[in-house]
Formats: sequence, C-alpha cells, structure tokens
Amino acid sequence: MNRQRLIILAVTLVTVFLIFFGMIYRPGWKPLDLGPKPCQPGQTTECVGGSAQVIMTPAKPASAAR
Repeated sequence: MNRQRLIILAVTLVTVFLIFFGMIYRPGWKPLDLGPKPCQPGQTTECVGGSAQVIMTPAKPASAAR
C-alpha cells in the first residue's frame, strides 16, 4: 500500500470512531427516573408510602325545591 491509501484508511477509521462515539456518548445525559422512590426515614411527601394532605368538607344537603 502506498502512503496515500494509509492516510485515507486512517482518516476513515478515525471518522467512524468519532461518529460511533458521538452516538454513544451524550453529554449531560442522566439515567431515566423510573418513578417514585420509597420513603426515607422521616420523609412524608414525594415518595411511595408517604402521606397526602387531604381537606374533606361535608357534602351539601339535597335541595328541597322540585
């Protein structure tokens, strides 16, 4: 092989590597959040098993007008 073919082969291999690496590596990527986590000791909100603040009001009486 002559020198020109070796340079073309090297540039091709580097280009393939950079494209492959660019598809695999994503800067700033974080794993997917797979849902709520179990509650830590003392934690009561934004977790599985926590408590929710619920305000209950009495039902309105049925109207007598017909």
